[in-house]
Amino acid sequence: DSNNRSMPAISIQLQRLSPSDSTNTIVEVKHVTVTKLELSQQLSCPLRDLRIMDHPKFTSTSTSSGISSSSSSTNADGTSGAGYGTNTAFLPRKSGIIVHIAGHTRAIIKKDFTVLLFVQQQQQQHGGEEASNNHNNNNLVPLIVDHLTNAYGNSRPEYNNSTCFEFVILEALLKYAYMEKSKHASDIIGRVKNVLEGITVSNNIVDGIGLKKKEKKKDSYMVMQTRLGQLLPLKNRLDSIEANCAEIAAAIYDVLQNEKDMKAMYLTRKVEDDHGVMEVELLLEDFLLQMGEVLYSLRQLQSAVKNTEEVADIELDLMRNVIMRHELLLESYAFAASCAAAITGLFGMNLLNHLEFHKHMFSVVTVVLILLSIGIALGIQHRLRLDYIL
Repeated sequence: DSNNRSMPAISIQLQRLSPSDSTNTIVEVKHVTVTKLELSQQLSCPLRDLRIMDHPKFTSTSTSSGISSSSSSTNADGTSGAGYGTNTAFLPRKSGIIVHIAGHTRAIIKKDFTVLLFVQQQQQQHGGEEASNNHNNNNLVPLIVDHLTNAYGNSRPEYNNSTCFEFVILEALLKYAYMEKSKHASDIIGRVKNVLEGITVSNNIVDGIGLKKKEKKKDSYMVMQTRLGQLLPLKNRLDSIEANCAEIAAAIYDVLQNEKDMKAMYLTRKVEDDHGVMEVELLLEDFLLQMGEVLYSLRQLQSAVKNTEEVADIELDLMRNVIMRHELLLESYAFAASCAAAITGLFGMNLLNHLEFHKHMFSVVTVVLILLSIGIALGIQHRLRLDYIL
């Protein structure tokens, strides 16, 4: 049974060395094994809510606003349900928060501890940038420990009492996802720009802007063809990163649109009015803006790639038109020559025509055939020019 299958995880919780001293706190990190059934009981949620952690790769639908929207349902209490067909989700439940950021984090957040589930190796082989996250928990755990130390290692007790453990963890998870996506975006942006610049230089050479020698055109076309071949895998990875970033932004946006979800995220203390959710609202809006900046840069690059592809298509169309023009000229010359050949064939029938005895007839016939062929060829070209074909 998959619900009882043990899964490796990391448990992170605060340990107060002295109950009377809130500043005397250490962060305890240990490796544990959990099952979906145990998690469901701890969170007081149905097993279907944990389904999002089993399906890391499904395509989200796109909205007219340009942000991917997850197909999540709604529970009876107004909180978001587990959506089938989503990679990223933040699901608040009665006693915990389920966080799944595809390719980066699978976590269960409680009011006093959190459980990080390992991102399985086979899940990472489906994505482009996710393949570099084989040890993502090793990078994420120190970040969470630093956040907890900064939040609860302060010497002011009132600061510690007002800090919600769940929001410290949520901030660390979102920061880690943003750092990883920003790193992947910077890498792919630099590589794609290099390829686009190479294509632009090749176009300038072809147009005679860079080099004036015609013998360089052939090499420039070969360079442009190579660059276009390099662009395809980079474009696929760029689209994958953009889709992942849009999905994270959509998941955060969905939570911001649901007041009950934001209220349910308060595990340490409960809020009654809408003004009490300002802490989590500011936290989510901050990371939504940061992810929006990454999305903007990625979509600007996607637009540049699209424009470059259109220019390359125009260049190829122009080359195709030049080739067709030369083919048309060759066919017109061939037609003119075939007309002369047809007349020549008449003289090769070995029938008496009383012209073979004329001493200048061969020269006359030859000149007439040449002039006739030239006239036919020029007439065809003139007609093609009148029709704006040549």
